[in-house]
Amino acid sequence: MITIDELRDLDSATDSVSAVQSGTWNIGTVASITADVNVTATDLDIRALTNADVVTVENAHLTALGGAISGTELQVDIVGSLPAGANLIGNVGITGSVATTPAAYDSFKTTAQSITTTESQLAATPLGSRLSMLIQNLGTNDIYVGLTGLSAATGIKIPKKSSMKENFGASAAIYALTSSGTADVRILELAD
Repeated sequence: MITIDELRDLDSATDSVSAVQSGTWNIGTVASITADVNVTATDLDIRALTNADVVTVENAHLTALGGAISGTELQVDIVGSLPAGANLIGNVGITGSVATTPAAYDSFKTTAQSITTTESQLAATPLGSRLSMLIQNLGTNDIYVGLTGLSAATGIKIPKKSSMKENFGASAAIYALTSSGTADVRILELAD
């Protein structure tokens, strides 16, 4: 029998709890609890989930679970932030809103091109590790962008004096043309 005389919040930096017994532990099967159970906690999360496991992490680390978490539903509540270098691996369902900070780009490249009625590849020599591309149409004619073989009827229109930003990687070959005349186009490539 274990008796707890004092219950206080544990500090992850200085406290730990361990139970040690040699041999095999046999706690049997608990079908029901008939006595009163009093629970006191600063943060307590109780939910009725069918065939589920609930893991609540509050400024702590999940290190070893002693086996797989099973069930048809798994909910992980993270209060605070994950430690640096921590990853959530697997399928994670998120309910509610998640605040994210966009990654900063470490390098960029700008290119100016004159686009005519004949398709030409934008940024034909792409910035390595390109993550994003801004295409700015400074010309007096609309341009159309897409894969090779595009036409004004099949391309995505970027009207004169407007721009388009998309997450095009370095291997994406993007082409542009005008339906008439020429257009002054500027390309900004962003990479990590």
